[in-house]
Amino acid sequence: MIMRNSNSNNSSISTMIFVVSLALASIVATTTTVHCFQPVPLRTTTRAAHANSRHFSHNHNNSPIDDEHASHDNGRRRFFAKAAATAAAASPFLLSSPANAGIDVSNLRTEGGPPSNSIVAAQLQGLSSSDNGTAASRLREIKQSTTSAAEQKSAAAVTAGSRPVLSKEELGSAATYAKVDGVSSVRTIGIKLNSRYTGSVEGFPIQFDFPTDWLQLDRANNGIQYVDQRNGNKLYVLKAPLPPNTNLATVPKSFFDDSVFDANSDVVRFGTVVGAHRTARSAMTQDDAKAAYLHRRLQLNYETLAGNGVQTIERRGLIDAYEIDGYAYMMLASGNAVKFEKKDSPERATIDMIVDSFLLGQ
Repeated sequence: MIMRNSNSNNSSISTMIFVVSLALASIVATTTTVHCFQPVPLRTTTRAAHANSRHFSHNHNNSPIDDEHASHDNGRRRFFAKAAATAAAASPFLLSSPANAGIDVSNLRTEGGPPSNSIVAAQLQGLSSSDNGTAASRLREIKQSTTSAAEQKSAAAVTAGSRPVLSKEELGSAATYAKVDGVSSVRTIGIKLNSRYTGSVEGFPIQFDFPTDWLQLDRANNGIQYVDQRNGNKLYVLKAPLPPNTNLATVPKSFFDDSVFDANSDVVRFGTVVGAHRTARSAMTQDDAKAAYLHRRLQLNYETLAGNGVQTIERRGLIDAYEIDGYAYMMLASGNAVKFEKKDSPERATIDMIVDSFLLGQ
């Protein structure tokens, strides 16, 4: 910070500068005077002396100096006049206190707290930080942006149960979780490679088999979803209202992929980013109107976005659907498209096992 000098020191320095300036002016003036009064060499010729005699006699009423000496004298007077005028013009600046660069902070408090000089405070607020552009400043900016991104990610990754509940009008035909509404159990079967889920959804008994090492998701939302953490294969138990004047047998097959991958569906709302999709195959396994429930099997072809946010992954899904009270209740099991299409692949066998074991209301 820059502090002001005392008035006494400023006056002394100004006086010294003024005296030195006058001394220099006197030296220059003396040098000029000596030069002006240098004697003019006398002419030795008789003709020159006679001419000078006539000249003086002709100008007997004037001062006894020649024109050359008068010119030098006038120059000396002009020099002194200019020197005096220059010194007079400069004296106010030399005698006044020199201006200080920077901001006067002499009245600011040093023990902390708000400054006593409001004008200086306003000036200081407009100044940029002293470490702008330094490595420390850039590190702080990176840390702040990282913290902000982490906070946004944390805010987006709220629990499933805290997501807003949509009305029937808002949902439309979007597929949502068939809610677990009773006690459920999971037990291993066979040689313990698979487990059997038994419970109740929406008041109807449910049962299906799945690999034992699959992880359950969205339990807080009372939904049924399991994932194979090695490859991302999943299963869901969903329900969707059928359009008016249709049933499971008459509704177009495009209804199923549009319902499952609707923007308001639980599959999309709870984390799956889906691209293009379509229902590739459809077959009724029970279309007798007198049967307790209509039963239909479908295949979905769709794309999901990879973790890098650029590439897409082709996936396949099998749906086993029942119609109960105007709703389609669906078991959806999905896997990688290449492995699904490969004959006798373990992934395809797993998906077939899951949908074949799905029982609802029985």
